[in-house]
Amino acid sequence: MGGIAIKEKAFGTINTSAGEVQVLAMSHRVFASGAFTTLGGDTAESIPVSGCLAADLAFVWVKSGTGYVVQALAGIGAIAVTMDQNPGAATVLGYILLRAL
Repeated sequence: MGGIAIKEKAFGTINTSAGEVQVLAMSHRVFASGAFTTLGGDTAESIPVSGCLAADLAFVWVKSGTGYVVQALAGIGAIAVTMDQNPGAATVLGYILLRAL
């Protein structure tokens, strides 16, 4: 079974033997991703990310531990995270940071 190679900034309609495929222009790329172990003591956590900008899009989730993420905002050099409760010192957060092209 063959595949279709699509260039990074391709968009439009591609006709294939299986029908039409709509390709949308890519708007963002992954700038950073990883895991962070919380420090605990408060509902606020700060995930240091070198090169992070306030215009980036931050997505943060609980990989292991307690609670859930209420808000995640990218800022200069870090992602500011608000949890629903004090996560303690052993909760692991996963994160991905997207940057506009």
